[in-house]
Amino acid sequence: MFGLVENVITSIINYWPTLRTRKYLVTIPVCIFGYILGLSMMFGNGVNMLTLLDWACGGWTLLIFGLAEVVVVGWAYGLFNFIKNGTDRLMDNWDEMKNWVPYPLKLFWMACLYVISPIMLVVFLIMKIAKLEPVGGKKTPDPPFVQTMAACTVLFTILMIPVGIVYRIIYRKIKGMSIRFADLISPTDNWGPKNVAEEIAM
Repeated sequence: MFGLVENVITSIINYWPTLRTRKYLVTIPVCIFGYILGLSMMFGNGVNMLTLLDWACGGWTLLIFGLAEVVVVGWAYGLFNFIKNGTDRLMDNWDEMKNWVPYPLKLFWMACLYVISPIMLVVFLIMKIAKLEPVGGKKTPDPPFVQTMAACTVLFTILMIPVGIVYRIIYRKIKGMSIRFADLISPTDNWGPKNVAEEIAM
C-alpha cells in the first residue's frame, strides 16, 4: 500500500515540480481520498467489494500494465533506440544518476528488461487466463451483476492504454507531426531532466 501511495504522490509532484518543497500538500489529500474510497469495504458487505476489487485490479491490470510498461520503457525507449542510434538510453540514464554498476550486472538488467520480464509476464498472463474463475470462486460465485461489475472494472482500467494511444495519434495529427509507428514509440530529443546535475542533486 505504501508503494502505491508513493507512486501516486511522486507522479503528482513530478507533474507539478513546485510542490516538491511542500510534499505534505499532496500527501494529505491523497491519503484522505484513499481513506474515503476504502470506506466502502468497511461496512456490511465490504468484503464482497474487496473481493471484487482484488479480482479485478489485483491480477489482470497489474500484469497487463506491467507488460505494457516493459514494452514501452524497455523496448521503445531503450532497445529500439539502441538499434536506431547505437546507444541505450536506459543505460545512459543510469549513468546520469551516478549509479556505478559493474558491466556484467548491467547486462543482467538489460536481459531482464528486454527478454526475461516480458516472457515471464506473458506466461503469467496466459496462466491467469487458463485458470480464470468467476468472482467469489467456482463453488460459490457472486451474482451476475457482480461479475459484470468486475469485468467492467478490468475493461475500464485496460482501456486507458488504447485511449492514450488514440489521443496521442490525434494530437500529433493536429500538430502536423508524423504518426508513423517508429515516431510514435520514440521519445523526443529533449525528453528527460531539464538540468541533469540539478536533478541528481535532488
